[in-house]
Amino acid sequence: MNRQLPVGLFKDKKSVENSIFTGKKSAIDFWLLDGNEFNIYELKAKNKMVGILTEIFFYSNYVRDVYWHKKLQKESCNVRLESPETTNRDYDKLCSISNGISKITGWLLADEFHPLITEDVINIMNDNGIKSELQYDKKQYDLTIDINVHK
Repeated sequence: MNRQLPVGLFKDKKSVENSIFTGKKSAIDFWLLDGNEFNIYELKAKNKMVGILTEIFFYSNYVRDVYWHKKLQKESCNVRLESPETTNRDYDKLCSISNGISKITGWLLADEFHPLITEDVINIMNDNGIKSELQYDKKQYDLTIDINVHK
């Protein structure tokens, strides 16, 4: 499991002027290459907003277009790390996944979902023209915090 995959997109070089979208601190919360499947996780806690849908939709399509199909790259993988020696987040694997991936799953993980985020909504998202490549799912978890402070 890896964390914080940046999703900034820039033309030519990283700068405010060259930012195409989401150039600040936007990142996929968690991601995992599991065999030939790429799993993307958007995590929410105490935040039952409908916006989790647009985030996972954007992140999943970003990974599909940029890393799998390389639609935004002219020749090779142009993932650049600002400090590769100080990170160990498997970014290097992203350059070689295009031939080995057969499916991307965008996961919604939350302690509580907005009432409008139903199985019907997930089914509509999955009824897409690329459903053999990209699917969505959701899991709810129990957020129980039990802190015993001893003085």
